[in-house]
Amino acid sequence: RRAMRLPLADLVTLAEQCLDLDIEVAARVDDRIGRRGLDGLREVAEQFTRDLDSASLPSFLEWLDAAEAHERALSAPEVEPEPGAVQLMTIHASKGLEWDHVAVIGMNEKGFPLYSTQPREDLSVRSKSWMGSADEFPHPLRMDAATLPPFTLGVLEPPEVDKDEVKDLLDQYCLALGRYGVSEERRLAYVALTRARHDVLLTGSHLSKSSTTPRPMSRFLAELRRRDLVQPYGPGWVDFDPEHGNGLVTRRARVLWPVQPGAADEAEDRDGVALARQQAAEEVAQACQDASVRLRHESEHSEGDQQAAPEAEVDGEPSTLVARWCEEARVLLAEREQEASAPRQLHLPAHLAATQLDALRTDPEELALHLRRPLPSRPSASARLGTVFHDSVTQRLSPHSALFSLEEAGVPDTVSAQDRQTLERWLATAQDLDLLQGYLLHDTEVEREMTISGVTLRCRIDAVFRREGSGEDEPAAWLIVDWKTGRHHVPVDQLSVYVHVWAASLGIPAEAVRAAYAYVDYPGGKVDELSGQELLSMETLTRTLSLAHAPGR
Repeated sequence: RRAMRLPLADLVTLAEQCLDLDIEVAARVDDRIGRRGLDGLREVAEQFTRDLDSASLPSFLEWLDAAEAHERALSAPEVEPEPGAVQLMTIHASKGLEWDHVAVIGMNEKGFPLYSTQPREDLSVRSKSWMGSADEFPHPLRMDAATLPPFTLGVLEPPEVDKDEVKDLLDQYCLALGRYGVSEERRLAYVALTRARHDVLLTGSHLSKSSTTPRPMSRFLAELRRRDLVQPYGPGWVDFDPEHGNGLVTRRARVLWPVQPGAADEAEDRDGVALARQQAAEEVAQACQDASVRLRHESEHSEGDQQAAPEAEVDGEPSTLVARWCEEARVLLAEREQEASAPRQLHLPAHLAATQLDALRTDPEELALHLRRPLPSRPSASARLGTVFHDSVTQRLSPHSALFSLEEAGVPDTVSAQDRQTLERWLATAQDLDLLQGYLLHDTEVEREMTISGVTLRCRIDAVFRREGSGEDEPAAWLIVDWKTGRHHVPVDQLSVYVHVWAASLGIPAEAVRAAYAYVDYPGGKVDELSGQELLSMETLTRTLSLAHAPGR
């Protein structure tokens, strides 16, 4: 409550930190949608503040509740196509994106296009739209009413209204709303079909869920077929066979409820899932029995026994199954032998944290094991306190903020009095560092990426400071600081990636950027600055990542 006077965007960030959402999304290295979602909520708060002169937290929360209740919540953050991954999303979310191959499902009437009434013979549909739903804003009151079907019923005078005329006008208006709805669905169909660079797969189903009435093909797909713009995939569109019905309905397992102890097996119906499981078990048992008979038969022949072994009465299908098992086992054994004899190679992921570069240089095999099966760090009070420090040092060093107390800087109430003293000591040490003299805080928790040798290095810079220059002869100077609340020293050359990525983002030489570790737990603080001799060149970084892909590593 003491932070209520902060701007809405800062309150969103504070809530994110108090709920540990920032830690959660940072732990998910391959999932960038979480970070985009949190950043998107902050942008919404900033836009809300710009739109209203007296934006407050209660009004913002009420607006979010209204958006969730009446507008299907806020728009999801934009999703970038992931190479080699199958992405599931709505057509609305796919706008502006492209993939090599796209599949559009649900190409049925009442599905795509979506409507609920029974269509006429000419496929025209009636829709009540806003007249039958309290969740939809009345069309005559919308700003784009001129582009919508005209609502002519509103001009009738009650004393002169004729019932038949009203009925006819209402029917015509509902048909116009239906045409408008189908036209909007057609625009969505255009979006869906133009997301693919090469191939589009259009599919539909006669039945869905527990329905028993088949649904006809979507008019959009039917139009493409009539114009020979699509080719059948496999058997193509298969006509509905009423004799088969809906398998989800006819083969549904039935049981007694409540279940009686010991009666579960007797209560299961032999149809549906239970029967399928029993048949599968019988086939496996028969296959094992047939394999045993065949092996015994071959063994007797190999010993020179002239007596014919009893002939197994089998139909051959289980033998084919066992033969497939043997072939799969042979292939797996061959793969294992090949992997054991092949030179070891470190396969780097598409993304790598910049802090892992030192491990890649010193012990690539250990890093490979960690990447293959990552283990979470052991929870510790010092690590948690360090996270709180990183959150609050921004407020303490910002030139645009007042001097916040620990509570106002977002320190949880669960922090003990002793830890609060430690935090205050760390903050005071950071504020009095000689390293920062003449610099102003420019940005914090900066995320940057740099791709080297096909590997994208992800950087999360704690703080960036700026010192104004006097002109072209003396340009602005930059300082990158990585806060350390412990006393375990880290090789300073790890900061090289931060220097290169920040310099590249500004288009300045790397020599114009300073970088240092600041250990605030030491009395008065201890600074370990990256010197020009310790700065790893881009050639060194490229060679390190290139050698990691070489065989034998």
